[in-house]
Amino acid sequence: MYSAMRPRLILLACGTLALTVYAWTATLAGNAPQPLGTLLHTAWLAGTIALLLLAACARHLHTPTIPSLGYRLTSRALVVLLALACAGSISLGIITASGITRANPRYSSDAAAFNHFNAQLALHGVNPYTADARFWHAIGQFPDVGATPLRAGRYAGSAYGPSLDQIVLDVQQELAHPAERGPEYDPATLHSYPALAFLIYLPNVWAGFPSTAPTGLLFVVLFALAAAWGAPRDLRFYLLLILLANEFLLLGALRGSFGFIAYLPAIIAWRTMNRRWLSPALLGLACAVKQVVWPLAPLYAIIIWRRSGPRAALQQLAVALAAFLLPNLPFIIASPAAWAQSLLLPLTLPLFPSGVGLIELTHTGLLPLWPPAVYAALEVAALAALYLWYARAKTPPRPELALLLSLLPLLLAWRSLLDYFIVLPVLAVYAALPLLRAETASSQAQEKPAPESHLA
Repeated sequence: MYSAMRPRLILLACGTLALTVYAWTATLAGNAPQPLGTLLHTAWLAGTIALLLLAACARHLHTPTIPSLGYRLTSRALVVLLALACAGSISLGIITASGITRANPRYSSDAAAFNHFNAQLALHGVNPYTADARFWHAIGQFPDVGATPLRAGRYAGSAYGPSLDQIVLDVQQELAHPAERGPEYDPATLHSYPALAFLIYLPNVWAGFPSTAPTGLLFVVLFALAAAWGAPRDLRFYLLLILLANEFLLLGALRGSFGFIAYLPAIIAWRTMNRRWLSPALLGLACAVKQVVWPLAPLYAIIIWRRSGPRAALQQLAVALAAFLLPNLPFIIASPAAWAQSLLLPLTLPLFPSGVGLIELTHTGLLPLWPPAVYAALEVAALAALYLWYARAKTPPRPELALLLSLLPLLLAWRSLLDYFIVLPVLAVYAALPLLRAETASSQAQEKPAPESHLA
């Protein structure tokens, strides 16, 4: 039995640990970045993504039949580091969960808090997409998360906007003194996601939990299972360590992050791509949670087109559209304009640049800050190149890679929040799984003794 970690697992482990280190440094760095530190930080992220891509894409990684001493030591050291990261995930999860109260639900963003509030509105028969007047009620219920600032009013002259601490102070000041409210905070930001972003929390809110953490915890477990389901038996322990080592994914789930909730049905849609109805329906439901997965729809159509022809692609896109509209339909019927405008708010509001990737290099002058349209054009160009590759490559790229690759153009966006990329290690595990299974089968075939000859 091969006891050391395989090279592909080593790459997945290093990528996951590197992303955890990156997230911690981004969290602890504060608002005073230095040019050299920013450059190194961005290079670290690029290296992290390269490790995950190599694990997911490289078809042939040499696995030594008899691992050297250095290889075995490296493998064991990684297992120890993964175990420590897992212990950190569990400890931080317990601390976070135990600190959740009705007065302090520990949400990481206003979007997370507003999903909770919108679920409450829906339970009481109120349409969140026309509830702008309830915005300050939501702020009053969750005063510590702040709100999304706009490049307007007293912030109009700022390039990157106020710090989170300043936002929280300003929002609490405007909450207490309505006369001071200006255009810096738009009540429409209460509802900027498709309906499943808050409908998914209805059972959680109906049950009276102080936060959406129970739903988040359930879905993050299902997300990890969906990614690693069918892994070879001898690799499951390592994959469990790798998935648990992603500390910020678990913390995000407990603090209201919901990007991974959208990727759960997306992964299952990819796994069931041969099912004409189930697969596109799941893709539509994924798109009904968060706009970040919308770039997957064209990729899905291209893959089906190349497999089964244009008619099948159009039919399955129609099913996906119907599934997307289904949870949104009551709100579309009630207020179509308000619903449509809400989903386009990330594009139409004058938001500040924020996040990691290309935009991070502008904070310290390493790159100039271009107009938002430039970043949008770069992102669209990268997506178009990805679509063209899937559509025209002589040998079609593996479908499993699509979920991982579709996220990378966001690194060029005006807003490329770290929260978008915390799912990358899980998506890399899913993309690498067919290769891991093939390597396991090859290894078992080599270890199987040759049949004895019965010739005289």
